[in-house]
Amino acid sequence: MVPLHSFQDVKEQIRRNVDLVDLVSECVSLKRAGRNLKGLCPFHKEKTPSFNVLPDRQIFKCFGCHVGGDIFKFVQLRENVGFAEAVRILADRIGLELKPRSRGAGEAPSVGRSDIARANAWAATWFRRQLLGDAGSQTRTYLESRRVAPEVAERFQIGLAPRDGVLQEAARGAGLNAQLLLAADLIRTGDRGDVYATFRERLIFPIRDASNRCIGFGGRALGDSPAKYLNTAQNELFDKSRCLFGLPLARDEIRQRGQVIVVEGYTDCIACHQHGYANTVATLGTAATDEHMRTLRRYVDVAILLFDSDAAGKAAAERALAVGLQHNLTIKIAQVPEGKDPAEYLLRSGPGEFGDLLNSAVDALRFMWERTLSRFTESGGGSSRRQAVVDFVNLVSESSRFGAVDAIQKGVIIHQVARLLALPAEEVAGLFARRPARRHSSAANRSASGAEGSPVSAGADQLVLGDMLEVLVCEPGLLEEVSGVFRAERFRDPAYRHVAEVLLQMAEQGDEFAASDLIAALESPVEARLVADMVFHRENRDDPLAMLADLSSRLQHLDTVRRSRAASEKLKQYRPTDADGSTDDALDAELAAVHEGCSLHRFAGQLSEGGGTAEAP
Repeated sequence: MVPLHSFQDVKEQIRRNVDLVDLVSECVSLKRAGRNLKGLCPFHKEKTPSFNVLPDRQIFKCFGCHVGGDIFKFVQLRENVGFAEAVRILADRIGLELKPRSRGAGEAPSVGRSDIARANAWAATWFRRQLLGDAGSQTRTYLESRRVAPEVAERFQIGLAPRDGVLQEAARGAGLNAQLLLAADLIRTGDRGDVYATFRERLIFPIRDASNRCIGFGGRALGDSPAKYLNTAQNELFDKSRCLFGLPLARDEIRQRGQVIVVEGYTDCIACHQHGYANTVATLGTAATDEHMRTLRRYVDVAILLFDSDAAGKAAAERALAVGLQHNLTIKIAQVPEGKDPAEYLLRSGPGEFGDLLNSAVDALRFMWERTLSRFTESGGGSSRRQAVVDFVNLVSESSRFGAVDAIQKGVIIHQVARLLALPAEEVAGLFARRPARRHSSAANRSASGAEGSPVSAGADQLVLGDMLEVLVCEPGLLEEVSGVFRAERFRDPAYRHVAEVLLQMAEQGDEFAASDLIAALESPVEARLVADMVFHRENRDDPLAMLADLSSRLQHLDTVRRSRAASEKLKQYRPTDADGSTDDALDAELAAVHEGCSLHRFAGQLSEGGGTAEAP
């Protein structure tokens, strides 16, 4: 365990050893844009890159959904976890072991995502050791028969789960308790309360996320188990609808080739990598989901879906392309002939013919049209024929809405459908027009609005204070220049006030710090986003000292206006009145002078603000 004196030390060590560009690049393809790096935002759906990273400041900002922050905030948003858990995830990344938090008497220890990841990391190493040991000789022979090269098995860290009981004993020796093993789904509890290993006598495939963190396992039966394949059950860390097997190993090749190959199973993915197609990922035997396609869109524009040629494979391809088109992915379909799966086809025909198969992949809409024709002609009833056409119309309408089908393509499709149904093209066009658009919600968009929207402060002094805070966030060394007027309690908005409080506290400690240090001290994603907004807004602006001098002068002016107004109101309260209702002439003159002074201040403020209102709240 690395000796650290405080939680602040932990955060500082993480920040020194984790580069934001490397972290973001695991799920976003970044390209240079001046001093910044830009890419498609991983937190909302977009076609034009609006996600920016400032490498020198170690801050990110999306101008589409408005999220922003540092490495900790990025992990919080990506993993949907709190600040403390994000710290643990990043600590695991650099091999920094954290002390468990102290618990009250009788309180059971909680198991978090990073705890499960550590258990999985241990299990992956242990499974691999079983395969390479004496107990794994038969399994190694099996891998040889499947022509899996030893170096490929090493690259994917393929392992072996032996008979029941062995894992539990080894885990106890490693200090992993039953609660943690249950949370990671490495063991399960039977109906009678008995505990057994989840994976027994199976070939093990560790499943890793974009950060190369082991999040779960897939197991292929080596015996006569009725379940040929078994995955880790969904838990705090693992959700197979979000996972793409082989992604960390395929990521660089995907970017280099500009396309990704998507297959259905572990062995298919591994075979593709072994035969030179390392831009391949697998969907863990499930249908392609919205999350799968959103992940792929971060890296590439073109996806080749490679499924079996049987009915199930065609149906899987149909579902996958319907999802992929929504993310503006160019989808192509390649089908393995003769009812073989990709691994069998590669072994039988070789990588050359496999390449020809990929090159023959058809456009998604052409594939769907051929599927529609097949269903239409083979169907025995009118309702089945109608459903085939409706499904195709729905797909084209969705694709048009997401920009995957342009107006010319849509016109050609309308005439194709018209000929098929023997209907006028105008009537078919009406069928497309009447098709209602589905509404899609985005958790990222919701989180970027409403309660987490940009704080709005009324009043000229609040605007000036906000501008002053923006300058100081980027140039904290200039705090002394405005020490007489800049105070945290002057902010009405809680987020602004807390940012100012933390800024002042850090300044009092005497050490130099940057905006990224300030963000690291703010656990709220809303406040981190606020600081990131300020940094990007101030980028490339000149002379912060002159800006602060001007803002300080304006704030002092507004304070004078406020005091004058208060004095005027106070004089009104105590103004004596004669019996006939008239007032003292001398006092009226004094009041008039006060009001005149206020008006002069207000006029001066309007001139300095370019005509803007300078009224104090």
